[in-house]
Parts: sequence; structure tokens; C-alpha cells
Amino acid sequence: MLNKSHFNLSKKGAGSTQLTLFGTGPASPIPRIYCQCRVCTDARKDGSRSRRSRSSALLRVDGKQILFDASPDVLRQLERFKTYQVDALFLTHAHSDAVGGLFDLDDILRKQKHPATLYVEEGTWRRLRLILEDTKPWMTIQKITAGHALKVFGLEVMPFRVEHSAQPGFPTLGYRIGDKLVYASDIKSVPQAAERFIAGAEHAVLDGCFWFDTHFPTHFTLDETIALADRLRVKKLYLTQISHNYPPYPEAARVVAEYCRKQNLTAKVAIAYDGMTIPL
Repeated sequence: MLNKSHFNLSKKGAGSTQLTLFGTGPASPIPRIYCQCRVCTDARKDGSRSRRSRSSALLRVDGKQILFDASPDVLRQLERFKTYQVDALFLTHAHSDAVGGLFDLDDILRKQKHPATLYVEEGTWRRLRLILEDTKPWMTIQKITAGHALKVFGLEVMPFRVEHSAQPGFPTLGYRIGDKLVYASDIKSVPQAAERFIAGAEHAVLDGCFWFDTHFPTHFTLDETIALADRLRVKKLYLTQISHNYPPYPEAARVVAEYCRKQNLTAKVAIAYDGMTIPL
């Protein structure tokens, strides 16, 4: 059994802890240029929740800011949320939609009085080290291993293995942060040994990339994600990595709510959107 004493977010100052979903979209942001489909048309409206930049998230805890993935949209995301400090960065994997903004972070990091720490597993680091040569003054590297917890700013963070890439040997991680939060934006399957890190989470932000009755080799469909979360007794599920084949947000939210009602699920399910904030 997972020892929950290792995953405690309810420490002093926990009231200042929150996760902001900077981006909740796929590798190609929405709206897509020149596309006039229903979802892209809706995404062009002011304030539309159908508008999505590439997936990333920021965890704020006691004045520290932990970024999960640095998408090609990272500078616009940081500017949108008036965030000019990054103390730590965790990567899920080395695809360009997760790491394409790493070099751009220099614009933020060089103005800080301290470097950020990049937490990265060896297989991902091997794919990135050449492009990060010039960032060394602004970023320190700490290697991590799936299944081995580490403490960051008083929080226990557990990296765990998920499967995502169609390329063999291409590593991808999810993260359990404290006993309340899971973040795993890119998933096709979860090894049985890693399911315990999702089990019982109060908040789980998980890949729900594709709409019903879609089959794709590297991502979950939303009904697969919902079934996993329900089986593992997740209390609140937030679907992220939302793809272009979803309907516009208002319609998608209604359909998902009705589906969950008919399935008699115990988990609460929401479609995430850029800027959604989850108090912890």
C-alpha cells in the first residue's frame, strides 16, 4: 500500500497551494490556423473555453512556483498569468509540445536571483541536453527515477511511469504530488504497478485527449480516462490534452456530464480549460 504520510499537502501554508492549468490542449493548439470547424470557430470567440494552448501546469506552494512541462506556448502562458518566477520544472516527456519552450525560459530565468531546478529522468535528459547547453547558468539539473519519491519545497513528489509514445523506449512520466494531486497529461496506458500512485487522489489531471469512439495509438479517449479514474477511486477528475475532435466546450461539457450520470460514477468529472485553477 502507498504510505500517505509521504504525500502530505496539508502542512502549514497549504492554503496558499493551488494548481493552475496553463494549457490544456494537444500538440497543435486550438483554434487551428485556417480551420473553420465548429470547435475552432467557437475558440475564436472572446473568453471561449474551447481555445487551448499546449498542455502545461503551474503549482504554487508557499511562494514557490513549480512548472510542469514547458510547451512552445510557455512565455505567453507565463505572461497571461503574470508569472515571472519559475523555481522548479518537471517534465513529463521529451515531445516538442512538452519541452519546446525550454530554451525560451531563459527570458524568465536570467532575471531571477536564483536558478530553477529541472527535474528530469535520464532517458528524457539524453534527448534534451544538447538544446539546453546554453541554459546551464540559469538552470540546475537533478535526475529523477520513476517510483522514487523526492521532496521539493516541503512536498513529496512521486514520478511514476506511464506509456505514451509510439516509439519504443521513449519514456513518459506522471506525477503524484502530496496525497491530493496527480498530474499526467500524456497517457495511452498505465502499468499496473503505477496505478497505486493515481489511486485515491482527490484531484487527478489526466489525459482525456480524444472524444468517444476514437482510436489513437498514443492517447486515451475520455471514456477510457473516466473508467480508469472511477476504478481507482479518484474523487475529482480533470480531463486535459483536449483534442481538436471534441465539440465546442459547452456542448462537450453537457455530453460528458450526461454520460457520467448514466454511468452512475462516484468520481466528479470536468473538462479542463486554460486558466482553470484547482485549490489544494
